[in-house]
Amino acid sequence: MALRARNNTLGLQISSSLLDRVCQRFTELLLLCLPQANKVTFYFVGSIPHLKITRVGMATRNRKTNEIQWGASSQMESDVSGKTWKDVRDCSTYVLGALASCLRNQKTWASSGSKDAFNKKVEKSCKKVLENHFHFQPVLMKKADLWDSMPPASVYPKDRGGKKLWLNTDSITVALIKIDLAPESSPFGPDYSQITEELTGALAIQLLHLHSKQSLSKKIEVITEERDEIRAILVGQIRKIMTKLGFIYRVIDNEVAYLRQTWENIIHECHPEQPCRSNIVEQLNLLLQELNIDHKGVAKSETVKQLVWYQNKLAEFCFLPEENEVWFQQKILPLWKNTASKYNSTPEVKRQMKKLLNQLEQSFYVGLNETLIDKIDDIPHAVKAKWMSLAYNEKDLKKVDLLKEYTHLLEEVYIDFPNKRKTLENLICLRNVAVYLEDLEGKLNKHIGEYEDNTPAEQIYLH
Repeated sequence: MALRARNNTLGLQISSSLLDRVCQRFTELLLLCLPQANKVTFYFVGSIPHLKITRVGMATRNRKTNEIQWGASSQMESDVSGKTWKDVRDCSTYVLGALASCLRNQKTWASSGSKDAFNKKVEKSCKKVLENHFHFQPVLMKKADLWDSMPPASVYPKDRGGKKLWLNTDSITVALIKIDLAPESSPFGPDYSQITEELTGALAIQLLHLHSKQSLSKKIEVITEERDEIRAILVGQIRKIMTKLGFIYRVIDNEVAYLRQTWENIIHECHPEQPCRSNIVEQLNLLLQELNIDHKGVAKSETVKQLVWYQNKLAEFCFLPEENEVWFQQKILPLWKNTASKYNSTPEVKRQMKKLLNQLEQSFYVGLNETLIDKIDDIPHAVKAKWMSLAYNEKDLKKVDLLKEYTHLLEEVYIDFPNKRKTLENLICLRNVAVYLEDLEGKLNKHIGEYEDNTPAEQIYLH
């Protein structure tokens, strides 16, 4: 599962609706503060290297009523909006040339040239703007404030001479403000430049704040997705680990089954007349061989092969009586009925089959026969009761407790049986492993619960 790449955009991240509201407030405020201004147009500058220019909107002043009205970009035509730096860089029209100069140099640019040239022209004209003049004001933002790391030089756009734009400056241009001055209005007063620069500077700070908020929101989304993906990976891996570690319980079950088999062997040694599971399975397999003599192909039958496999498994593993019963009823008995019917067995074969199957079912409960157990005199009653309880009630105990009880039992039992010492050593080792597994499982489940706790991503990011 691949984690999603982080968003490393080089431009401002602000929703169009929010940008529209901010620009409307700013342009209206600028008109209120600059009585000389007739109209203020806001152009948003996209990220490097393309620097796509988008006209967000325009605020106009009605000189008769002094009313200020905002017009969104969708309500007006524009020969600038949608153009890139390459488009305006090579354009020689009056307005676009001024816009390109302001964008490139990051300085105020008036329709009569620089701000100083504009001031001189105003002074010569009796300190009145005789024609409808305008100027562009750049909105600058510090690179260090906008970017986590500086982009390579190859990303920066070029001017006509091939020089990298803004490569050696501290700021980039994120917006352009076009201010149209009314004819016969007052010239640039001493506060005009200060008001314009202060307001555009405040706008830059507000845009950066909105950008940071939007970026944080996107980072939180990324963190949430990554956390969910990592959580899914970790939980999946933990489940796999627990599944693999769970195989140790099979080893424990095998050791316990061996002790159950040992218990039943002790009973059969004292009561050989009782039905023995392994002996009966051997006789049933012989009966199938006899059936093959009368009916060629019986041994090759898939049904018979499957039947022999199930019977050998039953003889090999000493399951609990109820497990043996299920195995017998669902796997062995139906296959015997199918075999006897398919090969038209003789009455004698059917009689033997029925007798052996009945004995096989009875053999499952020999180890629980208290009458037989009471007649075993060479083992103390307390030991017999304990052994039988452990052998047939193991599901009532945790694995650790079961192994602990069996270990104590074998240390007390004075009678010998095959592999007793090895079995005791295995039980001690398995008990230690079971203790570790239970502790590990508890800790892992706790951590899984923490991963599934869904802690808000904001807390993860902010802390």
